[in-house]
Amino acid sequence: MSVKEKADFYLSNLSEPYLQNAITYLQFLHKQSEDAKYAHNTPLDAFDYHLAMMVEDDDCNDRFSFDEVLQELGLTYEDLQD
Repeated sequence: MSVKEKADFYLSNLSEPYLQNAITYLQFLHKQSEDAKYAHNTPLDAFDYHLAMMVEDDDCNDRFSFDEVLQELGLTYEDLQD
């Protein structure tokens, strides 16, 4: 079975939420492969996979804007320029 056939098999058998996660990750990999600043070609290791699993298991839906975080920390955009 070719790599593309394996990918087709797994993608066709994923539920919608897992498929969305897979697409998001594939977009990340695609951008990484095209972006010169990420062209170091470091392979993923067990730590990377562990982090990805933690994100998938995180059921927290809290979202904060960058402005909210700055306000909470008492910082401004000017503070970040230093």
